Amino acid sequence: MRVMVIDADNHGDIRDVENIEELADKIYGGGGSDLRPGFDRLSKESFNGAVIVFTDTDIWAPHDPPSNLTGILWVVPEGRSRPLDAETNDRVPYGDFLELPQTIG
Repeated sequence: MRVMVIDADNHGDIRDVENIEELADKIYGGGGSDLRPGFDRLSKESFNGAVIVFTDTDIWAPHDPPSNLTGILWVVPEGRSRPLDAETNDRVPYGDFLELPQTIG
């Protein structure tokens, strides 16, 4: 698995993750996020896999998803909507959408 930490820029690119506990100190956030730099990077690298985006949806997303991606899954807290399109300020229509309950268990 590969994990990219993105807010308004790419802050981490962790490759070959085998244990989720390896990520505990490397994942952080803080608002004002923009996924376009991360998606641009994946396009330049010709990454042709699926992407899972964990977000509170206070982010900007590209108007069109990168054509090289095979899928996008938005994982968001329950009650949140899709991310905003950076060009139109509408909610992005692409990708699958999964809401997680605020508390699990």
